Amino acid sequence: MKIFKFIPAIYPAIFMVILISGCKEDPASATPEVRINTLMSAGGNAKKIPVFRDCPQEINSTSLNTPVVNDFTEHTYNVDSDDLDFIAGCEITRTFARPIKRLKLTIVGGHADDVGYVGNKLVTPDNIGCFLGGSVRPPVDVTNQVQIAGNVATLQLRAKETCCGCVSGWGEENLPGSANARFHWIVNF
Repeated sequence: MKIFKFIPAIYPAIFMVILISGCKEDPASATPEVRINTLMSAGGNAKKIPVFRDCPQEINSTSLNTPVVNDFTEHTYNVDSDDLDFIAGCEITRTFARPIKRLKLTIVGGHADDVGYVGNKLVTPDNIGCFLGGSVRPPVDVTNQVQIAGNVATLQLRAKETCCGCVSGWGEENLPGSANARFHWIVNF
């Protein structure tokens, strides 16, 4: 069976059609890998943003030996949905070199299929439903959804299926061309 998904292209008034065959996870996404995106900082310097795929996602930041970490990560995943209201969860764990004194986490962008959450907090209030999903606008402080244990921070990135029993998730692994969940981390040690 073929399912058509419609998503907004670069210009909201123009839509492109992406043909998704069946409702199965792409086997190529089964292997965790890291892809690098670029974000321009205020000073004009390019900073590399790691992209984490598959679930669970573990971020090893033990090599960062600074008093403050101020950076971004991106996350994408795709899981088979059992039925309507299915929650596709992905645990994200980030380990630092030293115990965390203070942490602020903000989701600044991303696209969920269909409704996006961090923990139990809704982060895609503009959800337009079946296949089009919802995007993070404006950024949402999700600090209260993070569990901290010493030098480890853990959170759940979740997507709720509201349309069919096929696939759910976040970003490009779930729907090609979609924005990955992008987090801004500010961590004091």
